Amino acid sequence: MNPIDLKTLAAGRFRIALDEAALIEPGGKKDPWYQVIPCRYGQIYPDSDTLLSVHSKGSGIRRKLQAIEGLTVHNWSDDGEAIFLFAPGLFDQVVEIVKPKRKRKLSDSHKAKLIEAGSKALKAYLNSSLITPKQAKNGREAVQAIVGAR
Repeated sequence: MNPIDLKTLAAGRFRIALDEAALIEPGGKKDPWYQVIPCRYGQIYPDSDTLLSVHSKGSGIRRKLQAIEGLTVHNWSDDGEAIFLFAPGLFDQVVEIVKPKRKRKLSDSHKAKLIEAGSKALKAYLNSSLITPKQAKNGREAVQAIVGAR
């Protein structure tokens, strides 16, 4: 049984992270069951091969999620937290409420500025006495390949 693919659902819009348990479990970093979409008001993660779960933080968010038809309460606490199960078809409605963290995207001009700044810093490092001449030569060739590729 394979979980629902969060990367497909997120479609490059939202960050995909790993649950803390993935760092402890052998092979956990590669296991798709440990993937989560961190959100401002909770997190979304796979529950089965057909359902997703959303862990909500706060009673206001819980009430808003309860209003979506098709969500099922899986777990409930008195402090406002709740876990709901839902079908992937309700993903867009759920993300409007829990506000997933967006995937960062750089503009082309910002990318160019970062490459320029990084190449200047690398050139200064390569001309320093901190590395051997052979390392410096290899590094200069790498810088030329990067800067020349733009």
